[in-house]
Amino acid sequence: MCRHFTAALLAAVILSPVTVHGGDRVVARVQHLPITHLEVLSLRSESPDMTYDGALQRLIERSLALVWAEENNIVVSDDELERVLASISERNGLSVQEFREVLVSRGESFEVFKDNLRDQLITSKAASEAVQRRVRLDDQDLDRGYRERYRSRIKFTLSHILFKVDDASSGGDQEVIKDRAVRVLEEIKAGKPFDEAAMEWSEDTSTASRGGVLGTFGEGELMRELEAAVIDSEAGEMVGPVLSPLGYHLIHLTDRSTVDPPPLDAVRDQLTRALLEEKRKEAIASWIDELRGMYFIEIFED
Repeated sequence: MCRHFTAALLAAVILSPVTVHGGDRVVARVQHLPITHLEVLSLRSESPDMTYDGALQRLIERSLALVWAEENNIVVSDDELERVLASISERNGLSVQEFREVLVSRGESFEVFKDNLRDQLITSKAASEAVQRRVRLDDQDLDRGYRERYRSRIKFTLSHILFKVDDASSGGDQEVIKDRAVRVLEEIKAGKPFDEAAMEWSEDTSTASRGGVLGTFGEGELMRELEAAVIDSEAGEMVGPVLSPLGYHLIHLTDRSTVDPPPLDAVRDQLTRALLEEKRKEAIASWIDELRGMYFIEIFED
């Protein structure tokens, strides 16, 4: 199932609705509702990365929702439509009349725009009504969501000495560079200060002048190879040589700390909104799947 439309069902209405022109051809039908070739092309023009079939499936999903809305007496009154139209015009810095004139100047029909706008509002209403009883959030959901999103994280403060390995380096060249890193590490273990060694040897021009200091990073913020090398190290330890896409690193983990997550009460509201939105999307996707089994869909392959 194409899930792009399910996420968009509850979104704000678009400014450039689908249009239908004379001489168009029907490419699909959902119950009694036709979908035309130009409708598909119009939707694709708003999302250039969308395939023709992806646009067609999104329009099929819209039509499924419209058929369900019709059967369940879900309508949008003229007053509701006019209020939304006024809001759209205002957001674009225009009066309704000026908005109409802009559409006409672009060769679009204001009445067709209103018809498509009404369909979008009906679709949104239908989705909300269809899934409202399916979207529930209990304490277990909240606790599980909190554990998944918020946990203690490690912070690392570290310095490094970089011995560059470029793409052209042969295996033999890499071994020579690694041996150099090992010799410098032995000097440090023998008593040479790490910052002095970094200023003398590091090929990271952005950190060498300050003794190799990289800074403080949370989990997931460091280069993957460096984080893997220090994740189980204690403050004060040196690690290396560690190979990354940049070359070999000698790493000095100068500090390590654990940052506790915010308490649940501090994030309860934003977490609740995020979880409810996830459940809404899942419920709408399930509802659309059900509609596909309820209604007749015909696609004309040519």
